[in-house]
Amino acid sequence: MVFSRSGISKENLASDLWQMGIPSEVLNKDLTFLKYDSDWIISIDNLTKTSSIDDFTKLVQYRGKILKRGNDYILIEQNSKKDILLFLVPASEMEKANGFFDYQDQDKDKVRGKYWLSISQITLN
Repeated sequence: MVFSRSGISKENLASDLWQMGIPSEVLNKDLTFLKYDSDWIISIDNLTKTSSIDDFTKLVQYRGKILKRGNDYILIEQNSKKDILLFLVPASEMEKANGFFDYQDQDKDKVRGKYWLSISQITLN
């Protein structure tokens, strides 16, 4: 796992994005703060100003068959062994789920008005 409060470089994410089939322009204006990978999952978490999952649908829809879509998530079947899950929720939801940032003091300006974008590739067994 890699966490960086100031952001993980796009160069550091290039191979993961390529493996996931996600174009790098998905993260062009985002602060990527967390990268996790294991045998079963690759996950990249970001803070973004983009507030609509529709903005990401256009960039990832050609990466596979959209299995399910909601107001704040997209589930894509990449192939028979791999799915991609994207979700986009307000940073206030991120505050409930993890403690990577100091939401009240040091990092409040960093997260205020932002959305939590998580992109995960899940390997199925």
